[in-house]
Amino acid sequence: MSIRIETLQQLQDPALLEQVLDRLRRTTRPRQFAYKKRCKALGDAPLLLTAPPGRKLKSTLLRQLRLGTPTYKGVVHREGQQLIFTFTQTVNPTQTARWIAKCMHDAKSPVPLKCIVIRFPYGTSEIQQGETDLTTSDDFDLPDIEQLPNVDDTLEELEELNSSNIVETPTLEGLLQKHTSSKKLRWLQETERQIGEYEKASNELTSTIENLETRLYALEVEIAELTQLLATESEPVSTAPNPWNELFEQCQQTNWSLDEIRDCIAESNLSTDPMLKELQFLSDDEEMKAFRIVRQHCLEAAQKWANASKSTEWKQAQRRHQSITQSYQQLCNELEQHQSKLEQTEREQELTLQKFSKRKLDVFQKLKSILLNDQTTDDSTLNVLNERIEQYLLSVEDQSSTE
Repeated sequence: MSIRIETLQQLQDPALLEQVLDRLRRTTRPRQFAYKKRCKALGDAPLLLTAPPGRKLKSTLLRQLRLGTPTYKGVVHREGQQLIFTFTQTVNPTQTARWIAKCMHDAKSPVPLKCIVIRFPYGTSEIQQGETDLTTSDDFDLPDIEQLPNVDDTLEELEELNSSNIVETPTLEGLLQKHTSSKKLRWLQETERQIGEYEKASNELTSTIENLETRLYALEVEIAELTQLLATESEPVSTAPNPWNELFEQCQQTNWSLDEIRDCIAESNLSTDPMLKELQFLSDDEEMKAFRIVRQHCLEAAQKWANASKSTEWKQAQRRHQSITQSYQQLCNELEQHQSKLEQTEREQELTLQKFSKRKLDVFQKLKSILLNDQTTDDSTLNVLNERIEQYLLSVEDQSSTE
């Protein structure tokens, strides 16, 4: 059974994380990974999450880990004394290698920095635009070791079934065609095609989600900068007292007598018609309601008056802040929709793969019994068939354990 992390609670378990990352550095099987320099769900600590060979990263877990710096994904494998991380997007290789080394060290599975290799898709630039802004300081201790631990053959895991490895070799495919009913073959072929369509849809949704997350992070950074700018520039240009604050003070001096409040507001030169309309139908014993109405109107109007007296730069920053905050919310809604659709697509793909695994296991077991009685069958064919049976059997057992 594979050791995997599929929930936030499991990710926060140091012992389980150590097991998963220790397997990563001791085996050669390629596996998917996700990396973040800062993850809000982990208290702004770095994140390195891997899946078992042939297994996808759990999208429901990645959804919980979105906040923080952007999430970068790819495939990691070991070659000799090198742990090679191939990213689907370009990152700063030097900074990223140091942070990955820190993740491994913190999980008590240290890897020498010289053994970590960062690769990118063919034809991409080495450093992503804006990445240098995300990695400003790497002042932390790295593991004082010289090499990776030895490969442990006992930890080698059979690659789990997925959309990329359900196609059979020409030899097995020929035997299936010969010894399996046409009805079963049509079902298997149609189901295999459907699994591939789910995979294609998942990849497209994942790509869209990655782009949205990158755009959202850029907006988060800009919103934070503008918020700080708006907070620091608090001095108004005008030195005149805020008339709305003065009006509220005058209303307080009436002891909240409704008639006196209405007279006080009506005599004001300010734009108080909306407030008077709300007060006109109140009875004499609704002083507290009148107080809340006046306070709310005066506070909002006082803020607008104060904002109007700010510098041109402050007003521009405020307009920009309002605009990108609206854009940010729209992107969040769009991301939520795509993530929900991805989770639904992956669930449907997983259910279809479960049905496919059970049917294919039954077909292969019957094929094996036929071939064992056939003296012309060579050992290499039986070995390949046995390996596939074991693979499907493990998949079915794993599905049963998670139900």
